[in-house]
Amino acid sequence: MPGHQRARSQVPTVATQEGRGPRTRPAGAGNAALTERLGLDGAQEAEAPRAQPEGPGETPDANDSAIALQQLAAMGWGADAGGAEGPQSTAAVSGFQERYGLQATGTLDAVTVDRIAEARAHAVTLTTLLAMVPAGDADHMAEWLPQLNASMWEAGCNSDARKAAYVAQLAHETDHFRTLEEYASGKAYEGRKDLGNTERGDGTRFKGRGAIQTTGRANYTSASEALGPDFVENPELLQDPRWAFAAAAHFWNTHDLNRYSDRGDIRGQTRVINGGTNGLRDREDKYSRATSVLAKRGRDAGLEVLDTDFVG
Repeated sequence: MPGHQRARSQVPTVATQEGRGPRTRPAGAGNAALTERLGLDGAQEAEAPRAQPEGPGETPDANDSAIALQQLAAMGWGADAGGAEGPQSTAAVSGFQERYGLQATGTLDAVTVDRIAEARAHAVTLTTLLAMVPAGDADHMAEWLPQLNASMWEAGCNSDARKAAYVAQLAHETDHFRTLEEYASGKAYEGRKDLGNTERGDGTRFKGRGAIQTTGRANYTSASEALGPDFVENPELLQDPRWAFAAAAHFWNTHDLNRYSDRGDIRGQTRVINGGTNGLRDREDKYSRATSVLAKRGRDAGLEVLDTDFVG
């Protein structure tokens, strides 16, 4: 949790995980408003991501385009009544393409439709997220939903167990999606060589930020090398939702946290994230609720039903 001290270790060797999206460095993507929420959450597994294409593909038929726009809206990117040619839909498609490593043309081509379907298997809708974290900040959850979903794709969260653990841990670390910055000053991390804090002021400069509270010079450096922006020179960038959630996925991958999700080991996972077991009861409670919500939601797997059909 943002107010807790952490004893997080430095970054280990990157581990390979099944189902993880390609680790690209796309530019920032927009957070389009949610205008249509379709409940498409299910418990299905996703196939391994395809290699990033060089460019757009063929034009899909009208039915495939309509379904893709529904899925895009369900993941938080927005769409409008004008269909694929409407200005909000074009902006949503462009934002999605940029975030998921495709050419940001704003055109709903076959490659993008395929990537949307793939990404959807790693995603949750706003209604499901609100059911998973009922005490959360609804406005932030709506705004951050596209980036949360993109980071779950990057982190290979392609099963209910992985989604539940990821959301539970991030919900705890962000105080129910209320903040992307640790409440404490960070002075407690001063001189922590295990965090790479070797220079005066590193403790406060590299306090916990982002969706998983990235902490310490070593972790900021690792995120910079992996994602592109210089978080060491500009630490506050990790409070931008685009990078806050991308950094969370990076930390998740480099520490192979899905291995704990797959066996429901929230205690072991918490030790890696926090360096101890601070907030363990809250994390376990959140995981339990998230698991229950996703299991209930699984009855609608693959169906195009309105989010309002689900009460969780």
